Amino acid sequence: MDERTIRRVIKRLKDAGYLTVQTTIKEDADRGFIKRNSYYIKPANKNYFFLDNSFFKRNYPAKIAGFLLLLKAICLNNTDTIQ
Repeated sequence: MDERTIRRVIKRLKDAGYLTVQTTIKEDADRGFIKRNSYYIKPANKNYFFLDNSFFKRNYPAKIAGFLLLLKAICLNNTDTIQ
């Protein structure tokens, strides 16, 4: 992903209120001033689900993976339950 895309997405997330950036500047004797950004994502209260990283390691065909994600998206928050 190129740097321009990352900058654009960060700006959009900040403008929408989903992301805050905290910048710290430390002084180093050898390297001068070091600027570091910490990114904080606002937690969602509804309409979310967690996806285990192992999902991406499996070789599901694209249509099956898409179906599984859509199925998970209609479940209650952070569960596998559908009302």
